[in-house]
Amino acid sequence: MTRLPCHASDLAVAGPDDVWAVGGRSTGSGTRLNYGERYGQPASMHWGGTSWRPVSTPQVRFEDPVPPEPSAGLGQVFVLGSGEVRAYGVNGFNHGEVDPGPVDEPIRLRWNGSKWVDQEPAPGGCALRTPVGQDDKGLFLNGNWYLTDDGRCLKIKRHRLPLSTGAGRGSHQSLWLAEIHRIPGTDEWLGAGQVEVNQSGNPFDAPVVVRLKRGG
Repeated sequence: MTRLPCHASDLAVAGPDDVWAVGGRSTGSGTRLNYGERYGQPASMHWGGTSWRPVSTPQVRFEDPVPPEPSAGLGQVFVLGSGEVRAYGVNGFNHGEVDPGPVDEPIRLRWNGSKWVDQEPAPGGCALRTPVGQDDKGLFLNGNWYLTDDGRCLKIKRHRLPLSTGAGRGSHQSLWLAEIHRIPGTDEWLGAGQVEVNQSGNPFDAPVVVRLKRGG
């Protein structure tokens, strides 16, 4: 067992001597406001073969007035086929304590070989999406989008819920996947999540498992 220098939420392995972990920290620079309230900050760590070391990670902060119970952290890290490392997180707060308030701010970073820098904005419909899975060609994003390692944004086609479920012909249906995993030995994927059905009179959510078949 090896103790990490910070709290970890996710892990990505680039090689036996090249492992990344991301999460958050509650001590150190930027974690306290002037009036003493705690402000958790993003954190990252790297395994170089002999030990874990903390890696300097950009601090984030809402503009004044800072909303109540703010906290920022990283929840996902990916190593692309090109070797580039990308991390994703959010700068948020307790929305129940203030109305109206600012919106949560996404954190999107990439490792440029020596430090974390902001990612270039993704094109098209991928711009505001976050990953739910990864294959050897790119990232699966929420809302049924796919961002290739070379920067192309593709929409993933899907079926609608049948009328027998109570979904109307003109209903607006959104599929949100929480996890996606490859079926071993195939180029098919299973995803688990829910379909949000927005329609007049009877909106509802339906838990689903979907199958994605990759071609070519």
